Amino acid sequence: MILTDRRKKERLPLVWLAAILLLSLAFLGLPIFRALQSSWLRAGMKSPDLPFCGAEYREGKFFRDGAYLFDNGDTQSPQRARTGRYSCRLLPGQEMQFGIGVRLENLKPGSLYEASVWRFSSPRDRSYLAARSEGGDDPFYLTQPFSYHRDENGWEQLRLQFFIPFRDLPAFTQVYVFSDGRDSVYFDDFEVSLLRSYQESEFELPVLDLYIDKPSLEKLEKKRAEALQTGLLETGPEDWVKGKLTWKENESPAPIRVRLKGDWLDHLNQGKWSFRVALTGDGFWNGMQTFSLQHPGTRYFLHEWLLHECWKQEGVLTTGYDFAELRLNGESLGLYAVEEHFEKYLVERQGRREGPILKLDEAGFWDGLKQQIDLAGAVSPEIRLQSSNINNAAIEPFDPDKTAENPELASMSLRAGSLIEQFRQGLRPASNLFDLDRLARFFRHRRCDGCPPQHRLA
Repeated sequence: MILTDRRKKERLPLVWLAAILLLSLAFLGLPIFRALQSSWLRAGMKSPDLPFCGAEYREGKFFRDGAYLFDNGDTQSPQRARTGRYSCRLLPGQEMQFGIGVRLENLKPGSLYEASVWRFSSPRDRSYLAARSEGGDDPFYLTQPFSYHRDENGWEQLRLQFFIPFRDLPAFTQVYVFSDGRDSVYFDDFEVSLLRSYQESEFELPVLDLYIDKPSLEKLEKKRAEALQTGLLETGPEDWVKGKLTWKENESPAPIRVRLKGDWLDHLNQGKWSFRVALTGDGFWNGMQTFSLQHPGTRYFLHEWLLHECWKQEGVLTTGYDFAELRLNGESLGLYAVEEHFEKYLVERQGRREGPILKLDEAGFWDGLKQQIDLAGAVSPEIRLQSSNINNAAIEPFDPDKTAENPELASMSLRAGSLIEQFRQGLRPASNLFDLDRLARFFRHRRCDGCPPQHRLA
C-alpha cells in the first residue's frame, strides 16, 4: 500500500503540469493552436506532390509551402485570413496586381487538373484565378472570375480546370491570381490538385500503322499543296494511291487504297492530315472496309462521338465512329477519329436489310464555293449561285457502279430517288415517305447551333 501511494504522489505533479499546459493553450495559445490545426487539416487533404499555399510562410520575396516556392510573397498580409494568420492581399493600383502564383513543370500527360483559391473581396473588385501554358502545339490561357461557393465568413472559392495533352506537352504551366486594381482583395488557401489521370490499364487505344511509299506520299503532298492554294480539296479517282495497313489483330499488312480526305482545309492543317482508307479484297478492320481517318477537331472532338452514340440509342441508322492512334510510316500522328464510310456493311451490322444508301450530289455545292473563292477571295454568304441550290442537286447512290451491277438495288434506288424528288417538290408529305418517329429522333440530336460551321455542314 505504501508503494502504491507513493506512485500516485509521483504522478500528481505530472497530471497538474499537463492540465496547466492545456489551459495555457486554451487561453494564451489559441491562435497558434488554430493555425496548427488548420495546417494539420490541410496537410491531410492536399496531394503531397502538388502545390498548396496558405500564405503562412515566406522565403525572401516568395511564399514557401513544402517543396514549392510561390510568387509575390511580399503580398503577405495579417489583416485577414481564412485559415492560419496570413493571406495574400492585393492593393488598389493603376495596373494589374498579381498575387500567389506557381510555375508547374512535368505535369502528367492526359491528366485533368483543378486550381482553386479562396477570395475575400468587395463588390467593386475584379479579380481572377488564372492558368496558362507555354510551349507545345496548343497553349492555353484560362481565367475564372466567378466563385464556386461562399462560406459563412464571406470567403468565396474560385475553381479552374485545365487539361494537359498527351503529345506536344507545354514547357510549363503557370497558375496564379490577379486583380485589375480597383479595390483591395485577399486570397488564401491556394491549391492545385489532380482530378483525373489517364491510366493505360483502363483504356487501350487501337493502333493503326499506315505505310505509304515515298512516290505515293509525294503525290499526296502535291495534292495537299493544290488544295491549300485553291482553298478547297477536290478529289477524284486518280487521287488514290496504294499503301498497307497493319493493326494488332492481323498477322500481315493488309493492302489498301488511300487518298486525302476532307473538303475544308482544316483536314489538311499542320501534320495531321485526313485520309480515306479502303481495304482491298476481303480485308476488314472493325467490321469496316472503307473508313476515314481525321483529326478529332474536324468533327468537334467528343461532340461527334456523343452524337453517334445518341443515334444508336435511338435506333437511328448511323456510321461507326471511334478513335485510334495513327502511325504513318512508323511515326505516331497521335489521336485520330475513325469514321465509317457508307457501305452495305453499315446497314447489315445494324440489323437492316441491304438497300441503297442515297445522297444529294455535293458537286454543285463545292463548285459554287470554289467560284466564290475565285471571285471574292473567300466564302461569302451573300453570294447566291444556282449550282449551290440544294433543290438542283442530283439524287444518287453512294456507290453508283455497284448499285448498277445489282438489278434489284438499281430498281430500289430509282424508286427511292423518285420518292425523295416528289417530297422535295412538295408533291407528297413526309408522312408518306419517311419513318417520322426515327426522323424526329434524328433531328432532335442533330441540332447543334453551337458547333463550328464545318461541323454543321458535315
